[in-house]
Amino acid sequence: MKLSILSTVSALALVAAAPAYAQSNTSAVTQSGSGQIAAVTQTGSINGSMVTQTGTNNEADVTQSGTNASSSVAQSGTNGSGDALRNNKVTVKQSGNSAASTVVQEPGVGVDNRNRVLVEQDGDNTSSVLQAGTANGAEVHQGGGSGNNSTIDQSGALNSIGDVVDDNASAGVTQFGNNNGSSIDQNPATRAVASVFQSGDANMSSIRQETAAGSSSADASLASVSQSGLSNESTINQLSGTNPSLLDATVIQNGTDNLSSIDQSGAQNSAFVTQGGTNNASSVTQTATAPGADAIVAQNGNDNRSSVNQSAASNSANVTQNANNSVSDVKQAGTANSAKLMQSGTNNDNFIDQRLYANNNSVDVTQGGTGNAARTVQVGQRVQATDATNNQVKLVQSGSNNFSGTSQEGSGNLADIKVSGAGVSVAGRQTTGAGYRDNEPPETDVWQVSDNNKAFIDQASDASRVTIYQGLEQVTGGYELAPGSNNDANVTQTAAADNSRADVIQGGSNHTANVMQSGADNDSYLNQMGTGNTATVSQLSYGNLSTIDQSGTGNTATVTQN
Repeated sequence: MKLSILSTVSALALVAAAPAYAQSNTSAVTQSGSGQIAAVTQTGSINGSMVTQTGTNNEADVTQSGTNASSSVAQSGTNGSGDALRNNKVTVKQSGNSAASTVVQEPGVGVDNRNRVLVEQDGDNTSSVLQAGTANGAEVHQGGGSGNNSTIDQSGALNSIGDVVDDNASAGVTQFGNNNGSSIDQNPATRAVASVFQSGDANMSSIRQETAAGSSSADASLASVSQSGLSNESTINQLSGTNPSLLDATVIQNGTDNLSSIDQSGAQNSAFVTQGGTNNASSVTQTATAPGADAIVAQNGNDNRSSVNQSAASNSANVTQNANNSVSDVKQAGTANSAKLMQSGTNNDNFIDQRLYANNNSVDVTQGGTGNAARTVQVGQRVQATDATNNQVKLVQSGSNNFSGTSQEGSGNLADIKVSGAGVSVAGRQTTGAGYRDNEPPETDVWQVSDNNKAFIDQASDASRVTIYQGLEQVTGGYELAPGSNNDANVTQTAAADNSRADVIQGGSNHTANVMQSGADNDSYLNQMGTGNTATVSQLSYGNLSTIDQSGTGNTATVTQN
């Protein structure tokens, strides 16, 4: 042991005795045992440092100033006494361009290695950190210059990136400048934490947290990314099997041409994405083995796009887009899911699909602007209508020339739709099977299959159209009767809705249809096929037309025109 100490002192003395401003120097320090300290300071250009430590409670400090410096620190294994690699610490500080830092910490025996790495670089530099074992931590801070790159790879449990070495650090990887890139991989990701902050142009961050199914220490994996600037890109994959039980990802981007994609697999997933700027795109896919996934997406700018895909049950998706020409696509499978969407601007297109035993699901959509489209589908497996029950859709559209289409299978469903605004037939939208066509007025379509469904449509827009199908199933070229009874259709087209039309077609028994039109030159068509149906039409102005067609027995029709 005494010889080992002398050897260490000698090596340090050689390093300390090097000329202060030497060029092209090389330092090599090798230590084994516990409680060793290696300190290397190099000034000048094209300097190289290599530190190798084996054992526990060791510390390596490397400081380099100048260009084209390289630092390599390796801490691994056990010493001759069997001491595990534990509580080791590495600090690398480099100033100058074209510097490179590589840190490798390999695990010894036992658990809770608790090794730490801090890399600070100022210039156009690269950093690579590889840690294996448990409870390890790493931080990388890069500032200045362009083309910086940071890679961190952690394998083991309870590892973290950020707030692990420097208590005042706000992020595990910090980069300032242009063309920066950061990639983080943690596997298995049992209680793994990773955070990245980038400021500048054309930044890229990819966080990948993995875990092997069945880990006994499964807990949670957390990832956060904040980017500001132009052309930023962030991809977070938290690829777990059955563990950990909670995955959490946060991405915040400020600038233009940003792209964020979050893929989560496991249980109790949570994703939060906010983007500011133009031409942003966000895609969140959550595949959970347990219910309760949550996705929140907020976009500000023009030409934004958002897609949320959730499976299992009791999922929640909340999307807000404040821009022109935004597109949102939300798909949910299972029961007790909720989707909420808010869009403002022009020509937004929204499609929400809830299926696969879609019971007790809810959709809440608010659109303001011109030429917007909202489509909602709540269906089961199309084997039997009872696969989808007690679903509800609430839609509010304000503006002009908007379209909404709602399709619900099963019983006990609710469609509550309110439309207001000008109805001039310019740049509107209407479904055609292949898409939309222009120069059509605002339109609302509702399909409800089976029993005890309710549709409430309130339109306060000129030249509006509403069509409600209940107790009928949509087929190619039209519709056909389906088992249905006790459905309720209510249409209100107020004084602001001149030249509007309301169609209600009901198949089955004991249906109720109510149409109230208080504007002028409106048209109402009610068709009821079955028994015990009731149709009521009230038209309170001039130039209106009412047509009621009932087939079956015990039906009642009432028309009031003023």
